[in-house]
Amino acid sequence: MHREPFATEPGRAPLRGREKAQRREQAQELRQEADTRTRQAEERERVAQEQVQQAREARKVAAEVGARADQIDPDREPPSDER
Repeated sequence: MHREPFATEPGRAPLRGREKAQRREQAQELRQEADTRTRQAEERERVAQEQVQQAREARKVAAEVGARADQIDPDREPPSDER
C-alpha cells in the first residue's frame, strides 16, 4: 500500500504541522537574509565603482599636474621635438 510522505499517525499530526510552520518561518527568514545580503553587496559594488572612478580622475589630475610641472621646470630639458 502506498503511503503519503506525511501521512498522519496517531500523535504525529500536530508535530508535523508545527514542523511545517517552523520550516516555513525558517525559509522566510533565510529569504530575508539573502535579500539583505544581496542589497548590501550591491551597495558595496556601487561604492567600489564610485571609488574606481574617483581614482581614475585623481590619476588624470596627477598626470596633468605632473605635465604642467615638467613644462615650467627650468632645469628640465624640453622634449626633442621642441628644440
